[in-house]
Amino acid sequence: PLPGLSLAEAVAQARFWLLYMAGLLSAAGVFINYVHLVPYATDNGVAAQRGIVLVGIMGICSTFGRFLLGGLADRFGRRTLLSYIFAGLSLTMFWWLLAPPVFLSLVIYAALFGILYGGYIALLPVLAMEYFGGHRIATIIGALYTSWGVGALFGPTMAGAIRDASGAYFYAILVGAISMAVSALCCRLIREPDTRY
Repeated sequence: PLPGLSLAEAVAQARFWLLYMAGLLSAAGVFINYVHLVPYATDNGVAAQRGIVLVGIMGICSTFGRFLLGGLADRFGRRTLLSYIFAGLSLTMFWWLLAPPVFLSLVIYAALFGILYGGYIALLPVLAMEYFGGHRIATIIGALYTSWGVGALFGPTMAGAIRDASGAYFYAILVGAISMAVSALCCRLIREPDTRY
C-alpha cells in the first residue's frame, strides 16, 4: 500500500481543519459568484443573455487556470500558491464590488476569477496528497470536500438573504470577498509537515 495517514490520523491534525475551513469559506465565495453574478448583472441593466455569458467565461477561464497556475506550484510551493490564489480571489471580488457594474468590467472580473478558481481546483487535491499521503487519500479528499457542500449551501443562501434585507448586493459581495481573504489566512497558518509524501 501507499504510505500515508488514515482519515482518523488526518483529522487529528490542525492542517486538515485549516484546509477544511479554507475550503468551506472559499466555496461560499465561489458559489456566491455562480448563483448571484447573473442577477447582479441584470439588476444593473446588463441583458440576461450577456449575464449568462459571464458564467461561461468563468468556466472557460477556470480550465486555463488549471494549466497556467498548476505549473507555478513547483516554484512557489503549493500551500503558498494556494494562499496567493485565495488572496487573488478576494481582490477580484473587491473588483466586482467597486468597479462600475457594466458588462466590460464584469467580463474582466469573470475572466480573472475563473483563472484563479481553476488554479485552486488543481492545487487542493495535490496539496492534500502532499500532506496526508496516498494511503487513504480518496477518503481524506472526500472528507475535505464536504466543506464545499456546506459552503455551497450557506454562501449563496446567505448572500441572497443579505441582498433581500439590504436591497443591494454590496454587503453580500463584501462577505464573499472577506471569506476568500480568511481562506488565504487559513493557508498561511498551516505548518508544513515534518513528513512529505
